[in-house]
Amino acid sequence: MELIITAFLLGLYGSGHCISMCGPVVGIIGINTQKNHVSSAFLTNLGRITTYSILGIIAAILSIAINDLKPLQMVMRYLAAVLMIFVALQFFGFPKFLGFIEKPLKSLAAPITKLSQKFFPITTPLRAYLSGMVWGLFPCGMVYAAFAISLNASTFIEAPLIMFSFGVGTLAVMVSLSIFGNYAGKWLTSPKLRVAAGILILVMTLFYIVPMLMADLGLKEDAHAHHGGHGDHGMMMDHGQMNHGAMDHSNMDHSNMDHSQMNHDTMDHSNMDHSQMHH
Repeated sequence: MELIITAFLLGLYGSGHCISMCGPVVGIIGINTQKNHVSSAFLTNLGRITTYSILGIIAAILSIAINDLKPLQMVMRYLAAVLMIFVALQFFGFPKFLGFIEKPLKSLAAPITKLSQKFFPITTPLRAYLSGMVWGLFPCGMVYAAFAISLNASTFIEAPLIMFSFGVGTLAVMVSLSIFGNYAGKWLTSPKLRVAAGILILVMTLFYIVPMLMADLGLKEDAHAHHGGHGDHGMMMDHGQMNHGAMDHSNMDHSNMDHSQMNHDTMDHSNMDHSQMHH
């Protein structure tokens, strides 16, 4: 559940990056939408989120394939954290560190654009939905970060849910951009909002990476073992050092005791007051 929430917040707070990357795509789709712009905006974004969910299924399959490759799993976990930090730094005005991942895959943009043109002009709901699915394939560092997170899913269904949640996180901003265009873009990319988004992403990254580091360093297990050691006193107590002679057994209900397991041969009865016993 934590990874699903992390992916949603990444999509929500990182939408400013989506505006710079997907803004031109949104503009092209908008120009080629001939009617029902509002419903088409929702359908194209639904198609985009569908593609993300399919990528999540692929991530689930890959996760099963690398299940026994623990070092590779660790690399993917920390890669997701590094990508989230890069997104945050970009909001602070630093260079586009995500470029080292996005640039090699930009060659895919041309064939993807050509594929999307097959659904232009957008005159039906189906065309709007399918063009959105193609849109979801465009190279994007944010999508790669979400994909890396989904590779750490603990169950098969969690991986597509992570990608779906990421898409839902971007939905509000992307629909606003589709409907209102540059008016929404200018407000959503204001410097103050970008800095706030960067801070939120850094905080979110800390919540993601700190428990992971503690688990990998064995700190969680050590803490659990330390506290767990106090819980089982029955296994740790040495009754041989207890002074039974100073104990008051007068209030003990012997009628409910099971003496069948007691070794009477080793018991010292010399100090017992038999006159007080009820046989």
